[in-house]
Amino acid sequence: MEGFRFECDKDILPLQQHSCGLVLLCDVIEHLLVDPVWTLLEINRVLRVGGHLVVSTPNASAIERVFKILAGYHPGTEHEYKPTCIFARHNREWTISELGQTLKNLGFSIEAFDTNHRVLRECEVQMLEEMRARGVVSLPNEYF
Repeated sequence: MEGFRFECDKDILPLQQHSCGLVLLCDVIEHLLVDPVWTLLEINRVLRVGGHLVVSTPNASAIERVFKILAGYHPGTEHEYKPTCIFARHNREWTISELGQTLKNLGFSIEAFDTNHRVLRECEVQMLEEMRARGVVSLPNEYF
């Protein structure tokens, strides 16, 4: 298989329109510096009708981040400023809602998403239930 180099947040993908059945965007979108919308539009251009895009990225609204905030810590997973290595840091982390809405706005349909919510600890589930009872949280556990 032939490979090629490109900067996915500003280059045109060197692929024909509707030439791919599957694109994996694994732990990339949070690192993009220029324009993630460009990248997603380019992926949409090269996907076949009925093709699939699989995106993995840290969840900015993960419950562990809520605990970090309450403990006085920064909630980001890659929040340290790294001026000599800008591609190594996360430039923007996304919530499930933000990413889903962005993808829909760009012509994608959402078949499924997973935040591994099944591994929430009992104390995290209890906190979410308490926050729902107080009207602070309305989203289901799947978003955290």
